[in-house]
Amino acid sequence: MATLIPAELESLNAEERARRISEFVAKRHDPPNGELAALAVELAELEKSYGMPSETMRSEYAAGRLPENADICRWLMLLRVRDSLVTRGRSAG
Repeated sequence: MATLIPAELESLNAEERARRISEFVAKRHDPPNGELAALAVELAELEKSYGMPSETMRSEYAAGRLPENADICRWLMLLRVRDSLVTRGRSAG
């Protein structure tokens, strides 16, 4: 996400300063830049590799039917990040 630096804003005229602040506020409501798309690709690769959708993996893991290995831990972490981004996106709108 872009940042606003006070010293830079002070050097702008009022019109340009207002424009930059408006752009910054508008971007705050945008979805994370490409993060969700990148997560979707990684999740799809894991789903294909294990032959099951992510929600099935979560259920199987919770029931103790899947081992706790590096792939499963990474998969769970990616799901947590995705869910967090989706929730954050909903609350921003």
